[in-house]
Amino acid sequence: MSIGIIVVVSLLAAVLIVVAVARYRLRQMSRAVFGVDSFTQGLALQQQRLAVTPKSVSGMTKIYLPQVQRDFPEFNYQQTVRDTQQVLQKMLLALSTGKGLEELPSQLASQARQHLEDLRQQGRDETFQDVQVHQTEIARYRKHQGTCVITFQSAVGHLHWITQGDRLVSGSRDQPRQTKYELELCYVQDPEKAGDANAVGTTCPNCGAPVTQLGSHKCEYCGGVVEPVNIRCWQYQHFREVV
Repeated sequence: MSIGIIVVVSLLAAVLIVVAVARYRLRQMSRAVFGVDSFTQGLALQQQRLAVTPKSVSGMTKIYLPQVQRDFPEFNYQQTVRDTQQVLQKMLLALSTGKGLEELPSQLASQARQHLEDLRQQGRDETFQDVQVHQTEIARYRKHQGTCVITFQSAVGHLHWITQGDRLVSGSRDQPRQTKYELELCYVQDPEKAGDANAVGTTCPNCGAPVTQLGSHKCEYCGGVVEPVNIRCWQYQHFREVV
């Protein structure tokens, strides 16, 4: 056998060994990560798991809820969570069909109309189906310039796709998608004080003591009747997807 043939055979053997080792290591990695031998099958299984596993939300309820309830003693957290989830579902329905805009809070309705107009100009349609809200928590609470804002974050699963004519642009009609949305719930304490960063309370007309609970009807020091600082109700004001 000539030296050239020996070299070629040796190179082929080396390549086969490298390929075999690579395949072995890939199988080992696939078993460790996905529990199956095939890396491709493992990726497909992982995608299926992600499609049905709800996202984790930023759950800061234990921290912020006591602050909200100190400021608003009559605040009903469980009812507000139910309302938030209903508004979220109505928002996605409106974005999908253009219907029910009149049932949305005014600022959300305006946001939905703008989004639908943007899609119309692009010649596209967006669809949300089988919407499931898995969990809703308070993500943030802030007081600034005469307003109080609670940001709710919800883990949501749904079918979602965008079409342009008969062409599927993005998403899937068959594969569920898990994501997160945020809704802001805003309370204007006093329109005349909006703009004053310290406008978060008032004083008792009887004893002059500070009223620290924004929704209070009674002074906690003398028991006298006070006019609540808040003269407007809670309103949902902004919707966004959290990537």
